[in-house]
Amino acid sequence: MLDDIDLSQSVPKESFKKELPDLRRRLADLTKAAFDRKISSIVVFEGWECAGKGSAIQLLTERLDARGFKVHAIGEPTTEERHRPWLYRFWLRLPRRGVLAIFDRSWYGRVLKERLDDRVSKADAVRAYREIREFEQALVDDGTLLVKAWMHISRKEQADRIKKYSKDPLRRYLITEDDWNENARYSAYEKAVDRMLAETSTEQAPWTVVEANDKHFANRKVYATLIDAYDRALLGRGRTAS
Repeated sequence: MLDDIDLSQSVPKESFKKELPDLRRRLADLTKAAFDRKISSIVVFEGWECAGKGSAIQLLTERLDARGFKVHAIGEPTTEERHRPWLYRFWLRLPRRGVLAIFDRSWYGRVLKERLDDRVSKADAVRAYREIREFEQALVDDGTLLVKAWMHISRKEQADRIKKYSKDPLRRYLITEDDWNENARYSAYEKAVDRMLAETSTEQAPWTVVEANDKHFANRKVYATLIDAYDRALLGRGRTAS
């Protein structure tokens, strides 16, 4: 699936800068309308290390009402969480009516990093796919707007960014051994991502693959995807950011 993605797509920086104020206004208006109508929404960001998840989230939320959204940066489960069903910690982070919850990594770690690090058996990973589909279906059936974005970059682009950030005093702390390990195992991760997309992209909760080699193209597509999703939820029709 990922082999068919065109990572050469780009948007000139100046072009995106001109569009950005309008994109921000439209998204702010839509999230406010969802808040007023008590429509909860969840945006899931998954992707490669250094693919731009954090910067995309920061850009999205800069002009949103802080009372109407919450960002959840998902790391390793705590000791308490390990003694409960694995989806427990995500149920606790679901948004109140009308609120937007943004997940910087999510329940998909179960079938990606945890599985690839052999912390989850093959049988548990297979069961996790079913549990994820059921979890997301329950959210959609309850009226939650669910958007899932996979930030996709090439192996070379990832390696270049890791090297660049490693030399930047302000970003060096972001780079860990896990980043290099992921790049070294890029092919294995890519197969796992392909499986994840195939198993969990449903009509009610589809995945959007964001071509992120060019950050301006990626950020524009993220905005367009969210605006279109809110339009469909609020107005019953599609509308893009073009």
